[in-house]
Amino acid sequence: MTRPTRVDWVKAERFYRAGIITTKMIAEKCDCTRQAIERRAKAQGWTRNLHGCITKVASEKQLTSSTTKDAINPVEPDKQSAAPHTVSAPVAPSDVHARQEEALTKA
Repeated sequence: MTRPTRVDWVKAERFYRAGIITTKMIAEKCDCTRQAIERRAKAQGWTRNLHGCITKVASEKQLTSSTTKDAINPVEPDKQSAAPHTVSAPVAPSDVHARQEEALTKA
């Protein structure tokens, strides 16, 4: 029969709360079982910070969905905008006055 090992629960808790590695990997690093980690976490109310994992998965999904969307609806760079060309941008009054004077001097 094997003798139980002393588990560094502070280290295990840090790994668990960080949420970066699985409970199985934590158990391997701390020389105990996955169930022991999960039991201790439940008993002491440890919560996992999964922000990093969630962000990683979300960015990967966004990458795959954007590449899939581009494959379905490819961008057509030669296609012109549907906006009318007669729409003018706002012009400062001093600019209008300068253009009128320039037109008068040319005529």
